[in-house]
Amino acid sequence: AVKGHLDIFKYIAGHLEDKNPAANNGCTTLHSAAAKGHLEIVKYIAGHLKEKNPAMNTGCTPLHSAAYNGHLDIVKYIVEHLNYVIGRVYLVRIIIRITQNMFGSH
Repeated sequence: AVKGHLDIFKYIAGHLEDKNPAANNGCTTLHSAAAKGHLEIVKYIAGHLKEKNPAMNTGCTPLHSAAYNGHLDIVKYIVEHLNYVIGRVYLVRIIIRITQNMFGSH
């Protein structure tokens, strides 16, 4: 998921019961793909999950990971296609974080 090789990821995931395994800290392959900007892998993993935006032990979600790293396409996908309900204040914070990452914080 981290390197973005969709075909390789699909092959490996095809042999796993859990398509989104988590480390001890709760970080999943979905978090990693979102953080690295791999939209096609995010779509593939999300298509196999009941919980589309799982939180790590710290509360960080794939949406946070994508926003923090400036991957607007993934933020849009999570918000628009995964039925992720968020409040306006929360969405504004995500937009501010993306803007800061893209243009530098002032």
